[in-house]
Amino acid sequence: MFSTSEATKKLFKAIEFQNASGERITPEEAWNHFQQALKEGANVNAFEDGMTPLMCIISAFVTSNNEEHQYLELMAKLLVQHKKIDVNIKSKQAVMERRPKEHDGYPVYEFEEREVVDRSPYLRCIYLDNSQPVNEGFIPQNYARAEEEIKTGKKEKNTALHIACKLGNVNMIEILLTHPNIKPNIKNYENKSPRNCIAGHVKKAIEPEFLKIEAVAQKRKQTNYACAFLLSGVFAVGLCFVVDNPVPLAATSLLFFAIGCGFLYRANTVINDVSFSQVIVNERASDLSVQIDRKKLYKLCDELDIKTRIPPQNNAVEHPKLDYMNERNSTIKLIKSYDEDGMKRWKKEINYWKRSYIESFFSRLKQIFGFSFRNKSEINREKELLLKCYLLNKFTEIGMAKFDIAS
Repeated sequence: MFSTSEATKKLFKAIEFQNASGERITPEEAWNHFQQALKEGANVNAFEDGMTPLMCIISAFVTSNNEEHQYLELMAKLLVQHKKIDVNIKSKQAVMERRPKEHDGYPVYEFEEREVVDRSPYLRCIYLDNSQPVNEGFIPQNYARAEEEIKTGKKEKNTALHIACKLGNVNMIEILLTHPNIKPNIKNYENKSPRNCIAGHVKKAIEPEFLKIEAVAQKRKQTNYACAFLLSGVFAVGLCFVVDNPVPLAATSLLFFAIGCGFLYRANTVINDVSFSQVIVNERASDLSVQIDRKKLYKLCDELDIKTRIPPQNNAVEHPKLDYMNERNSTIKLIKSYDEDGMKRWKKEINYWKRSYIESFFSRLKQIFGFSFRNKSEINREKELLLKCYLLNKFTEIGMAKFDIAS
């Protein structure tokens, strides 16, 4: 028989790729130890150095190699599926603050890659490591103060999702967001939610995942409201049969039904059935045609099965070894095959002028509905935009305006 505490220690050791004695083991052996520890009843919500096993797994990614990453992901998935796991638990690590370093009340400075204690004006300055006097070339005012990290009484209060977002670990964020009870709006000691802590280099890749979670949460909320009002309406209808004057109750039931249907419509709006393929290009670009010969753009279009119609530069060369450049290579060949005005003939052949339709569409959209959104949340803005597009299409079906040139 194993005690829970022994199994928990074994669990933490496995995450560090160590056995119970602290000796280094292979990732596969660590994975077996990890599974065995869970079978022996390890506490999946226990703390070691202020962090739970799930938090330790996420942090271990920083110092591990690719082979170890695979096993760490397996460990994380197994923990997230554990029936006792609390994915929203907060860390108990102390908040560290950097402060000017002191020794026996005297300030410490950095001098010649060593630390010096300034004991002036009454005593000589000495090196901190061996207490030997410093040569005359040291002038405290000309050097920076040494700093040290000091534990404060505050706790970081980060969830596993906070830590994954700070480290920019996309795979771990996706694993955590699969848990049905995940709460993406929990605040840490800095009053920041996980979404506010996303590392800059992965922000565009991770934010859509949070939008999906918010959409699901809002849909669930609207559905609950709808059910409450519809059930209240049913109850009011039932009372109509047992009272002498059923008119007020009938009116109330109709009101409840109307409100309930309104919430039900919001919960099942068309936005939930539409999936958007987001193409992220250089932020500084205002037009796709400006972003010419960008390998990253062509690769992304190829992955999303998007046909490119981007004019290449005059001196553009082919890249036959890159599969995602096939359309671009074909374009260059076609333009060069023409004797003169190759670019002009290419644009005419592929109907490049159709892009002006898109510009005209946005111009109409802004002139009719204005240049801004009325809703504040991203989810409602998407719904608002779809409704505007739907109305604009209806206007087009009714008939477009005709103009005659006045002489």
